[in-house]
Amino acid sequence: MDETSFAVVGAQNFAAEYISNIRSLGGDGVGLAGVVITDQTAEGERARELRRDGIRIFDSYEDLLRNGHRHVDVIGLPTSIASHAELSIAGMTHGYDVLLEKPPAPTVGELDAISRTADRTGRFCSVGFQYLHAPSIRRLKRELLDGAIGDLEAVACQGSWPRSNAYYERNGWAGRLVHRGDVVLDGPVNNAFAHFLQNMLFLTGEEAHETGTLTEVTAECYRANPDIQAADIACLTATTDGGVDIDFYVTHVPPERRDPSIVIEGTEGIAEWRYSGDTTIRPADGEPISFDDGDVDPGLEVFRRTAAYERGDVDALYCTPETTREFVTAVNGSFESSGTVVQLPDDAVRTEETDDGTVRRVAEGIDELLDEAFERRVQLSDTGAEWAEPSSPVDLTGYEQFTPLS
Repeated sequence: MDETSFAVVGAQNFAAEYISNIRSLGGDGVGLAGVVITDQTAEGERARELRRDGIRIFDSYEDLLRNGHRHVDVIGLPTSIASHAELSIAGMTHGYDVLLEKPPAPTVGELDAISRTADRTGRFCSVGFQYLHAPSIRRLKRELLDGAIGDLEAVACQGSWPRSNAYYERNGWAGRLVHRGDVVLDGPVNNAFAHFLQNMLFLTGEEAHETGTLTEVTAECYRANPDIQAADIACLTATTDGGVDIDFYVTHVPPERRDPSIVIEGTEGIAEWRYSGDTTIRPADGEPISFDDGDVDPGLEVFRRTAAYERGDVDALYCTPETTREFVTAVNGSFESSGTVVQLPDDAVRTEETDDGTVRRVAEGIDELLDEAFERRVQLSDTGAEWAEPSSPVDLTGYEQFTPLS
């Protein structure tokens, strides 16, 4: 088997996971050819370790673009959200294929520019929404297309992942809507829980590799942590042009962790996909069908699929800028709908110390409020929460440009 050689931009934080994943797939058609390390004083030991293993170290992205062609097939970009468009466009323009970490871009205009560059250059951009590569999601989509629960009517997801201050201190853009003049739109919808909104959109698509097309979105964004710009509580309701309702309820300030699950309702049954990959389809007439991801790690499948496509072994990528356009549209529309991130009053938030010595915020009663909103498929302002503020729907038909944050 020929090997697809990757270069990774960065060596810390999520870039370290990229490096680990690629190296773990050695002998499986995936190889690590290079790493960009711009600060080789602070990261000198890491650079020396990689060099000892025969991996080339590039001292800048420009160095990689100029000098990597003999060694590198695909550039991996586990970089800041605001940098995604610029770096992926530069990579493809210089003749490289690109694996871009999610979310693909903060605005739909930037995402469209990535797509145009791929078309113009003939290079590809694979997007690292790892759970879109999960066998359970792929099979669930096939079962839905085959009519396992009839016509789709609604898809809903709820999830609660606590995040301490350390999460927001890991880099300069975490928890920011704008960083150094660049739009970021960080938050639970566009970052930690982004996988699950993308999966919901994918499941509503009427073709194997397509997502549903949104016509309208309404969203409310709230903040319990006063030290960030972004939301840490969000609810989003949307509708596809096929008439499927999408409802999404997520938070980073719950009392405890509750992993996300997706519930799919059809005219002839119901299905549920869990974060673990455990999936059950319950037709109205017939026995339940259950399956999971088996021994497959979706995070590794991102690299396997990208490499297989680069070699011509498969005819389609699982996730591209086109696949993710409705996701970015939903994110942009949600900010236009909410208009602002509402700060919770002090008496609605408590502070707890975490095991790592930092602190985290907990919104009082948030689990019960999100449970009610999820069960009723309504916004938080419809639950009677005193601090909640209603928002207005945004028409997403023909959506092409995000209105910048004021």
